[in-house]
Amino acid sequence: MLTAADLAPRRSRRTVTNTAMTVLMALSVAAILVPLAAVLYTVVSKGASQLSPDFLTKDIPIVTRQKGPGIGPAIIGTVLITTVAAVMAVPVGILAAIYLNEYSAGSHFGKIVRFMATVMTGVPSVVMGLFVYITYTLRYKQNAFGGSLALAFLMLPIIIRSTEEMLKL
Repeated sequence: MLTAADLAPRRSRRTVTNTAMTVLMALSVAAILVPLAAVLYTVVSKGASQLSPDFLTKDIPIVTRQKGPGIGPAIIGTVLITTVAAVMAVPVGILAAIYLNEYSAGSHFGKIVRFMATVMTGVPSVVMGLFVYITYTLRYKQNAFGGSLALAFLMLPIIIRSTEEMLKL
């Protein structure tokens, strides 16, 4: 005769292991999110009172430890350096990708350019910045343009590879 225990589905070892690992993963996520939320709360609660339009637009105070605005020049410099880098890297990257895709399908030069773009993708930003600093900035004393140049060199292989992949579609 069948009992209720016989009719109940049996949990296999896989199901139990799967459930245990799911619970362990959820606990791990919670263990990571709690400190992250605490840090975020502390930063927002202590920093929100300092955030004002003057902070975002005015210059940094000359005297150290003086309260007051701002980070305006840093924001403007970041936008300027990024814009100049994009103006340099985007046209060159798109033209290089068009050349690689349309004109140098199997040529030796095309293979070299593809290889160099792949290699440049793996160059760390610190190494690229140091290279531009040594080769350009020390000689011409143009710090902002040197930063733009380093950023353009970092952007170039990504633009080449992504444009080339889009042209293959």
